[in-house]
Amino acid sequence: MEPPPRPRVALALAVVGKRSIPDAAGPRLEAQLHALFEAVEERLSAIPDSEASPPLSSRFDLTASPRLTLVSGLADGADRLAVDVFLSPGRRRSEVQLVLGAVLPCEGACYVVQSPIADVARFDRQAQQCAFIVELDGSLAEGPPRDGAFQAQSEIILRHADILVAIDDPDDVGRLGGTRQTIVAALQLGMPVALMHTTKEGVAILHARADFDEPVFLPPTAAALTIWRMVGELMGLEAQFEANAARAVEQFFADAPPKPDWRNWVWTTFERAFDGVGGARTTGNASPFAVYRARASALANYYAGQYRGAFLAGYGLAVLAVALAAISLFILPAPGAPASTVQQSILTILGVGKLAVLVAIMLLAYDANNRRLAHRAADWRYLTERLRAMDYLPCAGALRAAVSWSLPYTTRIAAQGMVDQLFQSIVRQTKPLDALHGELEGHRLRQAPAAALTVIRHEWLNRQRAYHQKNARTLGRMTAALEALGRALNWTVVAVVGADLILLVLSWTLGESGAVGQLSRAVEHRLTPTFILIAAVLPAAIASLAGIRFQSECARLADRSQHMAAQLHEVAQRAELLDLRPVRALDALRLAEDVATLTIDEVVEWSAIYGKAMVEM
Repeated sequence: MEPPPRPRVALALAVVGKRSIPDAAGPRLEAQLHALFEAVEERLSAIPDSEASPPLSSRFDLTASPRLTLVSGLADGADRLAVDVFLSPGRRRSEVQLVLGAVLPCEGACYVVQSPIADVARFDRQAQQCAFIVELDGSLAEGPPRDGAFQAQSEIILRHADILVAIDDPDDVGRLGGTRQTIVAALQLGMPVALMHTTKEGVAILHARADFDEPVFLPPTAAALTIWRMVGELMGLEAQFEANAARAVEQFFADAPPKPDWRNWVWTTFERAFDGVGGARTTGNASPFAVYRARASALANYYAGQYRGAFLAGYGLAVLAVALAAISLFILPAPGAPASTVQQSILTILGVGKLAVLVAIMLLAYDANNRRLAHRAADWRYLTERLRAMDYLPCAGALRAAVSWSLPYTTRIAAQGMVDQLFQSIVRQTKPLDALHGELEGHRLRQAPAAALTVIRHEWLNRQRAYHQKNARTLGRMTAALEALGRALNWTVVAVVGADLILLVLSWTLGESGAVGQLSRAVEHRLTPTFILIAAVLPAAIASLAGIRFQSECARLADRSQHMAAQLHEVAQRAELLDLRPVRALDALRLAEDVATLTIDEVVEWSAIYGKAMVEM
């Protein structure tokens, strides 16, 4: 398996703002934008020397220059001003690569004419400096189509950025797709906003809607320090993560994933008896995230097999320990009689066997808990599904992962922040033209929403639904089989105890007189030890089956997959309504993010389900 390359340090800014900037505000805004870009570049260039969080710094390819991208709509006013400052030769830091990108609501030539663009020469010059230009399918005809085109443009711009830089006029009520709506949309996505006003000094850093309603504008020094910290938080350099984060990062980028051992074989053999739980899910389209997803999937399967194989073996060994103890009862000499040499030898062997089994059980549990096998399985499965979503979100023009709003109601879910940071670093370093889908001509990409919708519906939505349907059936069969076997063993214990009791009563009633009494006594003498062995071993087996059902969570996961399949079916039915009208860019984006949210929320809670210790049986 090809090892995934370490991502480079990368971050993307988006700029939106008013088309008309007062002449008096121009120099001040230019200075504020200059200071903002400087603060971001300084923080990115300082990451190789950062000592705040070495485990997360180690995930980067520090031999490559950090990259800072600015995504703009190339409109008059704030967009042009920000681009000019961003690419100003006197401001650039040699160690940071600067990349300019653009998202236009329609084809470029139509945008220049219908937008309209006042300074066409300046627009053409900035367009030529762009590394990529995404052209949407909007119409700038007057009325609702025009508003819808600008709304789609603002939404797609946000899906290409980590921080929004907004220049707003507080006296302007705003419009659909305008600056204010874009700011609110960014905050709803969990994206921080650096807000500047055309009539006020300073920069306000917004994290929530309340910040936007009453922004606090910081002076230059305080603003630069706040931006420095904000970038550090986004890059995962301001938080503390668990001690083994460095080991997890190194393992992810190692030349090869860990080799499966007998525990993986035990679980694979067990699950194949029920038609293979889960199974591989493949992607039909090429993706720059494929190599990363393959490694995350390999690690998830490895740790899940280790954990599940360990508890299967542990419960099996627990039954063996009880069986050895019961067999010892047959070998014990009669009360008061000395043990023969053969009996002593057999009892010693059985005793050593019991000790070895107990030690093996303890070692299995210790290894599973010390290596945190369940937690690692959940973490890598979470990363796998987040990367799977990124195979399809770019079809809809999105290079920003859907936000999971599941509350971190356990410390394990909150601890997934390390995995999120690894995921974000992979996504941020991806070049848009390597991931986005559409008609490519040079550095211009024309989005095709209808084709994107087809891929999302048939290659992602339907496959996810089919997977969960299969998974529900398989886990349901596993649950039913384990429960049926447990019931059968319960009735066997009842039958054995009942038969032993009948023989005992017959021997007491008939005594040893007569042929029937002698026969009853002989049968009772021969079968009672066997009945004792069965009555001791079978309850242990029943308890082990219950433990396997508990540890594997097969019943709960079967129900969850069934519910997921039903939810995905509802989404698919809603998507069918899109066939009744022309498909737009936002249609594909909304559907893609609905599916992404469903699938990601499902795996977020795996940390709560599997974030538990293996029991020492």
